[in-house]
Amino acid sequence: MRPTYAEINLSNLRYNYLSIAKKVGKKAAIMPVVKADAYGHGMIECVKSLLNLDPRPQYFGVALLEEAIEIRQKFKREKILVFGKIDPSYFRVVLRNNITPTFYEMDQIKKFAKVCNQLNKIGKFHLKIDTGMGRVGINHSEADDYIHWIKNENDLFLEGIYTHFATSDSKNKSFAYTQLERFEKVRTFAKKEIPAIKYFHTANSGAILDIPEAYFDMVRPGISLYGYYPSEETSESIKLKPVMSLKTKISFLKTVTKGTTISYGRIFKAKKRTNVATLPIGYADGYNRLLSNKGKALIKNKLYNVIGRVCMDQIMIDLGDDSVTTEDEVILIGSNTNHKFDAEDISKLINTIPYEVCTSITKRVPRKYVY
Repeated sequence: MRPTYAEINLSNLRYNYLSIAKKVGKKAAIMPVVKADAYGHGMIECVKSLLNLDPRPQYFGVALLEEAIEIRQKFKREKILVFGKIDPSYFRVVLRNNITPTFYEMDQIKKFAKVCNQLNKIGKFHLKIDTGMGRVGINHSEADDYIHWIKNENDLFLEGIYTHFATSDSKNKSFAYTQLERFEKVRTFAKKEIPAIKYFHTANSGAILDIPEAYFDMVRPGISLYGYYPSEETSESIKLKPVMSLKTKISFLKTVTKGTTISYGRIFKAKKRTNVATLPIGYADGYNRLLSNKGKALIKNKLYNVIGRVCMDQIMIDLGDDSVTTEDEVILIGSNTNHKFDAEDISKLINTIPYEVCTSITKRVPRKYVY
């Protein structure tokens, strides 16, 4: 087996969760967002790691019904909210597995109510309101009509209402406050019409950091749970610890002369005699090809440059005159005593965000958990 793996520090995950809980206080419950395999960190292990904490997660948030079912197969009693649209042909699966769907179309709600009636079950769900994200959701100006209709449906239980911020991670939060104001109007009407609604929730990571007015009954930490701030424009009002490190070992060592070119396209040419190491990782593993001649590698508390094109299965690094061995650990995402080169640093180099860096590490890279 090759020595490439992602190390997932579950102690850091728990630290981040508890730091978020301390920031939020007892005012709101917490829904860890574990979609996309917990942002690449391993959904099942991350859920398992959070279950015995105080305060305990009230819900887990996922994007897909498939993700919810995967959790349900391992954990029988946890509450799971699916953010994405679910095909009505799976409504019986939803009810059978006690999974909470999100709805934002009347046709969906009516079909769900019909299935609930056929099974003689009360269907629990959350309503998604579009207050300005412009992606999915009931337009905030039409929410009152939906809520009034739902109020008279005996087969349904509207457990929660939520929205999603478009700019909570921006320095200028004026539009986020506009969204908050719109949501407050929906919330006021909903509480009057259906007092039994348990959760109003809006706060993603950016809002958790900077908009305490958005906490309501529950918050939804995503990227902050895994150790990164949602942007450089939010505060760092919670100390976070990155959860994922990407590690490997050298598979081949050689010395090249001045003028030697490395990898596809010959985009790197040695300026002097130098030692070069080949590492068994590439873009098929999620190590982005845009890191060609840009990436960094940590070995023995020293930072080295990735040289040449990133290949599907391999990359090369310039060791200069230094001597290393094939037994030395190489860190491609993470930190050691003297240096840090994590998902945030990578995202700056290739003009993306830490979310994408973490979720891009493919299943080909095994996850090893540190407790």
